[in-house]
Amino acid sequence: MFTASVNRASRRYQWHPRRPTNVLSSTMYLASLNYEFNVFSLFRRKLSTITGMYSLSDPLFDVGWIAADVAWIAEVKSLTRDNEERQLRLGLGQVLSYAHLVDWGFEDNRPVLAVEREPSSEYWPGLCQSHGVALSWPEVFDEFLDSCV
Repeated sequence: MFTASVNRASRRYQWHPRRPTNVLSSTMYLASLNYEFNVFSLFRRKLSTITGMYSLSDPLFDVGWIAADVAWIAEVKSLTRDNEERQLRLGLGQVLSYAHLVDWGFEDNRPVLAVEREPSSEYWPGLCQSHGVALSWPEVFDEFLDSCV
């Protein structure tokens, strides 16, 4: 078995400004506690905590958050003049797929396509809205976040 030990000050003897100890000098001695633990056991516990929060079958979307009992799933895309149309099409398809596949136990999954600047083609906001996708870029992102709650 792999084990490790850790020296740590016990909580009982840790100094706190609201509960100073009766120390007459500026030197404070803290009693230490020795912990010994199985490294694999600790790793297994930490891993089960993390994987319990997410389903391993969830797609690899860029950003997800929960606000007002709604799961928001976002795909983030960078845009250049040469790749703008392709990136927007790809991002729209990806985020619609992700929102369909993610199951965090909420009735509503809302897809978000976040891009680094406003699209030059005027039809993209309407197209995204017609498919239930919020389209956002830095200049309108704060306004968008306010609408999430």
